[in-house]
Amino acid sequence: MSFWIHELRSKEQSAIYAHKLKFLMISAVVFATIVVSYQIDKRMTIAHWLSNMETSVKQSRNELVNQLSEAVKDIYFLSTNGVFTKTIKSNNLAELQSFFISFSSLHEEYEQIRYIDHNGLEVVKINHVHNERPSASSNLQDISHKDYFMKFANLPKGSVSISKIHNTKIDSTNDHIHPFILIAAPIFDSDGTYNGMIIINYSVPHFLEMLVNPISQEEDEGHLHLLDSEGNHIFHSHNYAHHENLKRYLDVIPKPNQSSEQANLSFESEGEIFEVAFFYEYSSIKQAIDHNLQRFSLHIEEPFLAIASMSNKNDVLSEPRLRLWTEILISILFLFSLMYFLRRNFKLKAETSKALFKAEKLSKALEQTSDLITITDKNGNIEYVNNALCETTGYVQEELLDQKPSIFKSGQQTDHDYKELWNTINDGHKFQGLIVNRKKDGSLYYEEKTISPLFDSNQNIEGFISTAKDITHSEIGKRALYDGLTAAANRDLFMDRITHKLLEHERKDSEFSILYLDLDEFKAINDLCGHKVGDDVLQGFTKLCLSAVRKSDTVARLGGDEFAILICDHSNRSRLEIIANAIIDGTDKFGQTWLPTDCKLKVGVSIGICTVKPSEKVSSTDEIIFKADKAMYESKRNGKNCFSFFH
Repeated sequence: MSFWIHELRSKEQSAIYAHKLKFLMISAVVFATIVVSYQIDKRMTIAHWLSNMETSVKQSRNELVNQLSEAVKDIYFLSTNGVFTKTIKSNNLAELQSFFISFSSLHEEYEQIRYIDHNGLEVVKINHVHNERPSASSNLQDISHKDYFMKFANLPKGSVSISKIHNTKIDSTNDHIHPFILIAAPIFDSDGTYNGMIIINYSVPHFLEMLVNPISQEEDEGHLHLLDSEGNHIFHSHNYAHHENLKRYLDVIPKPNQSSEQANLSFESEGEIFEVAFFYEYSSIKQAIDHNLQRFSLHIEEPFLAIASMSNKNDVLSEPRLRLWTEILISILFLFSLMYFLRRNFKLKAETSKALFKAEKLSKALEQTSDLITITDKNGNIEYVNNALCETTGYVQEELLDQKPSIFKSGQQTDHDYKELWNTINDGHKFQGLIVNRKKDGSLYYEEKTISPLFDSNQNIEGFISTAKDITHSEIGKRALYDGLTAAANRDLFMDRITHKLLEHERKDSEFSILYLDLDEFKAINDLCGHKVGDDVLQGFTKLCLSAVRKSDTVARLGGDEFAILICDHSNRSRLEIIANAIIDGTDKFGQTWLPTDCKLKVGVSIGICTVKPSEKVSSTDEIIFKADKAMYESKRNGKNCFSFFH
C-alpha cells in the first residue's frame, strides 16, 4: 500500500511541475506578446503623429509662401504701376493716401504701408490696426539713418526685398512682442529717375493666427513653431509671444542644406518629436511669382525660415502606454483566471487521477481475488463479473453481461427463497446465505454469498454487488453435495445431475443410463459385525464403483446400502454389461477384505440398469429411478449378485 501512495505522490509532483511550467510558458508568451505589441503600437503611433505633423507643417509652410508671394506681387504692382508713379511725381498726397488706404483695407495683414522719398523721409504712412479701418498717420519720420532704409535704397529697378523678421514690443509694461517682416520695392519714373520706395510692414501675427488654429484641427499634429535662421524668434502655436527656448530648439533642429532639394526633416531629441518644413532663399516665393512677372528679381535677407511641429514624446505615447497598461491589466486578469483554472483543473485531474488510481487498484483486486464478484444495476442486469466467477462457472464475460443472475439458477432454492433475497436487498439491507448455483456445463456449485446494495449520493439504490466463495469442495460444500461417509455424490446432487441430463436429452436427443445398486446381505453384516464394519463395506464398495466408471460419470450413495451410477455418454449394452460385471466381480474379489476374518457372511450386489434412448419420452427423473429400481429387484429375484436390464 505504501508503494501505491509513493507512486501516486510522484505522479502528483510531476503533474504540479508540468502545470507550473505550462503557466510560466504561457505567462512568458503573453508578456512577450505585450512587449512586441507595445513596440509595434509605439512605432505606428509615432509614425501616425509624424505623418499628421508633416501634413500640418507643409500646409502651414505653403500658406506662408502663398501669403508672402501675394505680398511680393502686390508691392511689385504698386512700384511699377504708371498711375501710381505719376501720382507720386505730382506730389498729390491726398490721392496717394486714399490709394494706400483702399489698398490696405483689402489686406488685413498689411499693418503699415509707407511711401518714403529718396532722402529717407516718410511722405505717406497708412496704419492698419487689427479690426480697425486703415488711417493716415501724421507722425512722419526721417528714416534715412535706419539700416533697412540704407539696404533698400540700393535696390535695382524691378526688384523686391524681404527683410528678416523684426520684433517690436507692444508696450513697456509687458514682454509681448509684435513681429513683422518688411517688404520693400524701389520706385522709378519712366525716365529711370529714382523717386524713393514703398515699404509694407507684413504682420507675422496674422500668419501666426493660422498656427494657433491649425488648418486640419487635429490633436495629433503637434504644436507649430515659426523659427528664423538666427535663433532670434520662435513662435508657438499655443503661445507665440514667448521665445525663450528658441536657442535650445534651434540647436537641435538640423540646418537645411541649401544645395539640397530636401525641405523636410523628422527627428527626435530630448523627449521631443520634431517635424520641420524649411523654405530657404525664398525660392518657393520666387518660383510662385516669376511665373507671372517678367524682369523680376527678389532679394532676401533671411537664409531660411522654418515651420516646425513639436510634440512631447510622453504625450504622443500616452495612448499606447494606456493601451499597454490596459493589456497588462487584462493579461494579469487572464493569468489569474488561467492560474485559477489550472489549479482547479489540476485538482480535478488529481482527484480524477486518485479516483482512477483507486479504481484501477480496485479493478485489479477484483480481477485477482479468488472470490466470485458480480455487479448488477438496480434492475438486476449484470454489469460486471470478475475472472474468478468466469473460471468457476465456465462462462466468458461477454455471455454474462446484461444477463440476469438467474442464469446461474439451479432450482435447489425455492421461489420463496429468491423472493426473500430480493426483498432484503431492495430494502437496503445485506443478504448473507448459502446458494446452490449451476455452472455452464450444468454441474452444481455451492456459494457462501453476500449481496450488498450500492447507494448513490442521495442514498438511493443504484445497483448491487455480490461477493461469494465457491465452497463446493470445502467441508460445507462436501456435506451439502457428497455423502459424508463414502465421499460419493449424495441423493440431491445425483438427482440434480439426472435432471440436467434429462433436459439435455430433451434438447439434443442424447442417450444416458442409470445403474441402481443394492448390496446383498448388508443388513445382516451391519447387525452381526457392527456399524463400523458396515461403514468399511460401504467405503470399499464406493471405491470399487468409482474405479469401474469414468470421471465424467457420477457415483452416488442414495441412502443406506443403496447406490446409483449415472453413465453420462452414449453407451451400448455390452459396455454397460462390462461395468456391471466389473462391479459384481470386484465385490466378490474384494468383499471379504472389507469384512473381519471371523465374519462368515459374504458381500454381494444386485444391479438394475435403465437406459434412456434417443427420442424416448420420459416424464420425470422419478420415472427413470423407478425403472432402474425395478430392474434391480428383478436381479434380487434372480438369485442376487447379478444385473438385469429394464425392459
